[in-house]
Amino acid sequence: GRVALHLHQAGRYREAVTHWLQAGEQAFARGMLPEAAQHFQDALDCLQNDLADSASLNEADTLRALSGLGSASLALMGYGSRTVHGLFERAAELSRPERDPVEHFRVLWGLWHGAGSCQGFDEAARLAHEAEMVAERSGDRLLRIAASYAQGNTCFWTGHFRQAMDHQTRALELYQPRDHAHLIARHTENPAILSRAFFAWTLLFSGNHERAWVEMDRACQHADQLDHRPTQAFVYSFRSALGFFADRPHETLAASRKAHDIAEAYDYPLWRTGAIAVSAWARTRLGDDQAVDIIREQVEIMRGVMDGVSTLFRLFLLDAIRRGAPDPQECLTIADAALASSLQRGDRCFQPTIRLQRARSLLELAHGADPEGWQELERARADAREQGNPNVERLVLLEVERHARDPDWRQWVARSLRQVDQCIIGNPGAEALSHDLPREA
Repeated sequence: GRVALHLHQAGRYREAVTHWLQAGEQAFARGMLPEAAQHFQDALDCLQNDLADSASLNEADTLRALSGLGSASLALMGYGSRTVHGLFERAAELSRPERDPVEHFRVLWGLWHGAGSCQGFDEAARLAHEAEMVAERSGDRLLRIAASYAQGNTCFWTGHFRQAMDHQTRALELYQPRDHAHLIARHTENPAILSRAFFAWTLLFSGNHERAWVEMDRACQHADQLDHRPTQAFVYSFRSALGFFADRPHETLAASRKAHDIAEAYDYPLWRTGAIAVSAWARTRLGDDQAVDIIREQVEIMRGVMDGVSTLFRLFLLDAIRRGAPDPQECLTIADAALASSLQRGDRCFQPTIRLQRARSLLELAHGADPEGWQELERARADAREQGNPNVERLVLLEVERHARDPDWRQWVARSLRQVDQCIIGNPGAEALSHDLPREA
């Protein structure tokens, strides 16, 4: 950066741009995202201000600067930041797949990251498919790894778990140990390791708790061995959320602390916000009622950082409130907002859980007599069965058992629970297969 600054002061602008771009790419590959972003911003400023008269000659460098700045800013400003999305939209105007498929893929990658927050998951799915086509046509195995990650990620959020696992396992099969340095030079994190972390989520949602934790352990160990901070922050954030999904607050607390420490040390606001929210859930789960207010604050913050995951943050809040003395009306209001957001955005993976939460509130308010509450339970179970999520189906059946008075209904619930229990592998934490087990203290 200093060489570029001296060149700029000497009026040697094009050489300065070259050095800033190189410095940005080197910092990016080392996970020094704030430094990388600054170098790319300096290059972009020079191109726009000092070399504006030769704009047609600057397209390639401008594309590198925009793409680099956008990629570095993903974890700094948030995947859902509209400012970051705007950088990639500007880059897309200059990018051509036939000219440089790797650079074009990076632009699609950046647009895809922000699509879930800015436009919805239908657009994210379209971009993931387009990125996959670019990767296949290029013959670049590393692009195929990243494309498989994008497809698996999108399939998970949209509730297509079987397809998600196909893409996630493909990314892992394509990956070779020597690929790491090349992948992190192109992307903010290592997409193969991210695929394993997402694979763990998908396994757990599909009922295989045992293997989910095995895969998450492997993802964390791999990230730690490589010591790449953005990848570590991502993986430990995902481990903390896996603890939430499995109702293992101690796991969540340990993983969120690790993610928070990395985010603080390296200035990654996205992961810091996530760690604060999920650790607050764990604290409420372990008896700290004051931590609920922290989650409320983080829900609002996350809407500006990455609105695409705001549904998950509302689920943190709903679950935390229910651990105390819940107000059913407040829970219903939060669940209504979560469902409206999910229906608009398309993150269907959470809709069975949201509908279950709505049903609980409706039935509690009406002492089990609200027809809409029973209809929501039916929809929650149907959605869970369609997605292949036995965890939520089981919770729905427990809710039916809680309110059912007819002996025939209760017998049906008992039979159905036995069938669903056979689909869940491993201990699901506090909401274990036998709901008579004591809750964690």
